[in-house]
Amino acid sequence: MDIFAKDSSGKVYDIEVQRSSEGADCRRARYHSSMIDTRLLRRGQKYCEFSDSYVIFITEADVMGEGLPLYEIERVVKQTGACFGDRTHIIYINGENEDETSLGRLMHDFKCRNAEDMYYPQIADRVRYIKESEGGREYMCRIMEELNQKAAIEERKKNALAMINKGKLSYEEISEYTGLSVEEVKALADGRTA
Repeated sequence: MDIFAKDSSGKVYDIEVQRSSEGADCRRARYHSSMIDTRLLRRGQKYCEFSDSYVIFITEADVMGEGLPLYEIERVVKQTGACFGDRTHIIYINGENEDETSLGRLMHDFKCRNAEDMYYPQIADRVRYIKESEGGREYMCRIMEELNQKAAIEERKKNALAMINKGKLSYEEISEYTGLSVEEVKALADGRTA
């Protein structure tokens, strides 16, 4: 699950947990970095007021293949090696690393199924709550239901877009077949042609 956070100093973090290497492509990191800027930009704001932004990919495998626990990516001036200083940061965390560092222990805890095997008590307590308490199970059921509903809506939109691209059905017919409203179908069609 993705996390969007802002700390007390104004730094912004987009944390992406990726199981597959394809989900952590470097161009996807670029996209997420640009989306942070777009989301935070206010009309009339000066660019020098932009906060530091961090896109952090926590990956199951070592996507960079160098065996490091983490990879910090910064833009540099090629000719001098000097930091460009645009205050955007991309970090890849290697989920395969489970060494005795605090980061390695955190990656270990991410993969644990049993709270008793975890290093960090805060994570273990949350796992116990979710797995062992009635309130935690209800919470997880509600989250899973919301995720399933979201997936179903995305599937209906995908099917509607396929029908729109075929160009053989009216918006009303597509609405009837997909369960989307006519307005939603029109919005999808407008987005396709925009």
